[in-house]
This record gives sequence, C-alpha cells and structure tokens, in this order.
Amino acid sequence: MQEHYLNPLKELNYANLTQEEANKLITFEKQFNNDLHKQVYFMVMEK
Repeated sequence: MQEHYLNPLKELNYANLTQEEANKLITFEKQFNNDLHKQVYFMVMEK
C-alpha cells in the first residue's frame, strides 16, 4: 500500500470491541464478501 495512505494509520489503534460488536463486524464482513464476491478483511481503528 502506498505510504501516504499508511502514514495516517500509524496514529491509530485497533478499537477495543465488545464481543457483540466484534460479532456484528464479522457478520458484516461475511455478508459484504458474499454479496460482492470479494475476499476482503475489515479493521476497526480508533484514535
């Protein structure tokens, strides 16, 4: 990935998700991949 995209991420941390929030994200990710025939992964970051 290009450096100008990665630099802003250096200040972020992975979000501290509850199990319910993590499960919703996993469900969304699976549905997104199934609907769009993709193989992508989501990261949740916070400042």
